[in-house]
Amino acid sequence: MFGSGGDPPAIRPLPTHLGKRRLIDAPVLFADETPISVAGKTAWLWTFTAPDGTCWYAVTASRSLEALKGLGVLQGFGGILVRDDYAAYYSQTGPDRVRLCCAHLLRKLQSVVEACGEHSEVGAWAAQHQSVLRDAISAVKAARAEGKTSLDAQVLARIEVDYAHQAALGRALTDHLGDSDARRLARRLDEKRGQVLLFTRHFATGVEPTNNRAERSLRHTKTKMKISGCWQSLRTAQRWATIHTYIATVRAWGHSAADALRAALLEQPILNP
Repeated sequence: MFGSGGDPPAIRPLPTHLGKRRLIDAPVLFADETPISVAGKTAWLWTFTAPDGTCWYAVTASRSLEALKGLGVLQGFGGILVRDDYAAYYSQTGPDRVRLCCAHLLRKLQSVVEACGEHSEVGAWAAQHQSVLRDAISAVKAARAEGKTSLDAQVLARIEVDYAHQAALGRALTDHLGDSDARRLARRLDEKRGQVLLFTRHFATGVEPTNNRAERSLRHTKTKMKISGCWQSLRTAQRWATIHTYIATVRAWGHSAADALRAALLEQPILNP
């Protein structure tokens, strides 16, 4: 089933007819990518994950915009894309339909704190901006726990005012630092504040503060590479991505991997939650 030759007939339809279609129709997508080793060269594993658990994996020889376009996912996608700040993602969606991962931003702010010192002006600003982001995340978490579909107007206004203050302060404190990490981060936080805080207005549709959903779907790959090494060809890696799309998706839907594989071997793959 998984040897040389064509793709397994029972699994081949999943990425194009089920996985990809579900992603394109989803209100929210979580996207990420990571380098992998294929025949001693660097290739890229991409993942797209929807709130209903649908996962889709693909392998390309490069991380270019053309490679992303070739996956055929984002061209027809009309929802909100949660991702890191890689420019290729941004070019495939409108500025009002993308959001930055708060986990990435919190880590980068912490790097500024450590590099500049927590008692310096810039370090103190970075720590304060972390507090604003964590406050926004906590407010959304509390609203969800109470069954709300939106933040109270006063809470949302406070978050946006606090964020705007820290964004302006960051620019003022770092504009003289030249091409530094702190200055680039302050500029990103200011210019893309709408992308950062998008989750505070759209959490009811499944938009989350972080991109952890996509990042988790890639962690096992690093473990696989440590244990098994690299794939021997791009085609082999792509077949693995096809098979793993199926297994990861049906497991997220509550089925066991054994049941999923048994159904696929009988050419009756599980195609719905």
